[in-house]
Amino acid sequence: MIPFPRIISLGLIICITISCDNQKSTIKFNKFAKEFNLKGKIVETKEKYKGGFLEQIDSILILTNTIENKYQFHLYNKYTFDFLGHGGLKGRGPHELTNPLYAVLDKNQECIWIPDHAKKRIVKYEIDRVLNNSNYLSKTAITFPEDLFIIYYTTMEEEIFALSSFSHDTLLVFLNNEGNIVDSMTIENKINLYNWDELPVNHLLSYYTFTINQQMNKIAFAYYYSDHLIVIDLNGNIISKSFGPNKIYQQPDQANPDKKLTNQIVKSDEKLIFCLYNGERKYDKETNMMPSYGKNIHIYDWNGNPIADLKLQFDAMSFTTDVESNRIITFSPEANTFVYYDFNIGRLYE
Repeated sequence: MIPFPRIISLGLIICITISCDNQKSTIKFNKFAKEFNLKGKIVETKEKYKGGFLEQIDSILILTNTIENKYQFHLYNKYTFDFLGHGGLKGRGPHELTNPLYAVLDKNQECIWIPDHAKKRIVKYEIDRVLNNSNYLSKTAITFPEDLFIIYYTTMEEEIFALSSFSHDTLLVFLNNEGNIVDSMTIENKINLYNWDELPVNHLLSYYTFTINQQMNKIAFAYYYSDHLIVIDLNGNIISKSFGPNKIYQQPDQANPDKKLTNQIVKSDEKLIFCLYNGERKYDKETNMMPSYGKNIHIYDWNGNPIADLKLQFDAMSFTTDVESNRIITFSPEANTFVYYDFNIGRLYE
């Protein structure tokens, strides 16, 4: 049995205020209830990457959006880290990706979706077909509107895509499997964390990320330039606001290298929300070009309560939680490979 890491702090300084008129609670805190120092184990692989985002399904670990690589995703055995195959070939051919962006895993259909903005379509790659044929080129795609630009999105049931919005008035828009926006599902922005009149034009390119709990009908928004985690229902009503631990609140500005990057990535399961957290300047001070990456994973429940802070030994560009194996797997630019941490995630569910 994998030993549970040593708890280094049990202190929780938290203040909760409840506003009765809209049924939401504001949670302000300086420290998580539990903090863990995790020691990483570096994985040596033959294949080398300069970065990427991690997903997993069953026994397969998926590295997507690899930098300067002709393939957009790579498959590994999550237990042994043996290479299994790759897909999403970049190129100008009819079934290749010309201008691919963020790839996401669809666990319901056991496939990977990749938007190609040059061809205005989202291409579907079936994982089994990639495993059986390394030269597999997908011919299955959903064409989306010319005026739609996809930055961040996730998949839902029945080939529905939830997309971050470019409008001040809405948080999410939804695209169906025919490539049409489903107006009835659009979620109004009732959060309004920022004063829009004071923001630069580039802020809408990226200022929040989100994750959806379809069983609870809740959505969690984590902000790139603020220590806020906000949970809403599917009607856009705020359920909870969490603010901490560093109380960072900045107006988003993609062009300003002095801004501190807070939440990099947010993921979730049925019970918990996981945020890869940075809290440092976006770029190094010497060149203003090299990005910085987080070394903390902040964990909340779906009511916005802060549960734990996992302190990683190495920086992480992305991560995935493997409850079955009691592991957290990261891709670390510092180590330039996979790094995994033995951690009994199930203990946090109790």
